[in-house]
Amino acid sequence: MVRLGIDKLVDSAQVLKDKKVGILTNRSGVTSRLERNIDALLKAGVRLDLIFSPEHGLYASFMDGEKVREDSDRVTGIPIVPTYPHIESALTRTAELDIVVFDIQDVGARFYTYISTLKRFVEAIPKFDFELWVADRPNPIGHFVEGWLPEPRFFSFVCAANLPVRHGLTVGEIALFYADELGVRDMVKVVPMDGWERDRMFWDTKMVWVPPSPAIPTPQTALVYCGTGFFEGTNISEGRGTARPFHLIGAPWIDGFKLSDTLNGLRLDAVRFLPAVFKPSASKYKDEVCEGVEIFVIDPYQYRAVEIGLRILSTIKELWPERFQWRKFNDSFFIDKLAGTDRLRTALDDGRLDEFFESNWVSDDYAATIEEFLLYR
Repeated sequence: MVRLGIDKLVDSAQVLKDKKVGILTNRSGVTSRLERNIDALLKAGVRLDLIFSPEHGLYASFMDGEKVREDSDRVTGIPIVPTYPHIESALTRTAELDIVVFDIQDVGARFYTYISTLKRFVEAIPKFDFELWVADRPNPIGHFVEGWLPEPRFFSFVCAANLPVRHGLTVGEIALFYADELGVRDMVKVVPMDGWERDRMFWDTKMVWVPPSPAIPTPQTALVYCGTGFFEGTNISEGRGTARPFHLIGAPWIDGFKLSDTLNGLRLDAVRFLPAVFKPSASKYKDEVCEGVEIFVIDPYQYRAVEIGLRILSTIKELWPERFQWRKFNDSFFIDKLAGTDRLRTALDDGRLDEFFESNWVSDDYAATIEEFLLYR
């Protein structure tokens, strides 16, 4: 049985006595008994002065990229300070506090923005003089590592960490990595879990999954998201606005049968593809009929999410080159921000995906780099 960091923090709440405490959290921040961390800490006698909410808001009710508008928690009346999309003013509020507790479920992908918000709080420690306590939670997709390290010139809100795309770390371990990188190790504390092992995926824990954002309804979604999240940088629907986000991939101009036959012909390990027809209720191609494929993970322990997601993308680009497009925001290719490099995009444009994997895939040096930050075996 896994005992979460927040469970242990609530049980030892006397360490927060007489401290001015804020919490950075959302609806995924619950105890093992599914009690909100806010309520559990208050019952334990902790003084909570502020609640910081990340992208999607405290209740994970805002869509991706939507401005978060929240004033106070409806139950406790504690002021809510949104950190998205403008985090600078939120960070100034940490000067009012002794400790900020971070307790949000991550999904294991570098471009998932909660770990970017975490980094901004670590960076703010020297200026505003507070401690950051991270109540640790499982990495839902285990210890597996995939991808490449980003180029610093492409760091952004969707690529803030010098980690591979699928990083294999918990949020507590990432916080220690950040703290070491930024020279504030003595100001960042992690409340570790008990009973969790690195090779576990979320479904092995027998815990209840509380979706940390609207488009990650299940832990298996978190797994495929590591690869199909790259479709957010294209004009292809990644299934937002459907019951199967990041499992459904398509567009109005795709032939789903042709795509599924081609992808199944690649004989990729641990996955099968079925033709799909769907109509998104939001996001790309809202209310338009799309064709494409639905991803079925046969063996999650052998499923290589980053590689498979990019194989799908490459295949669509090759089959429909005249219709495929990269999305741009402010004259920048969004895929470059997601990937942390422009080398992926140029490799896909030139049909050199295998060469990109061979030249850029993270080496064994990464394991040595993160070894000192690992809390679990």
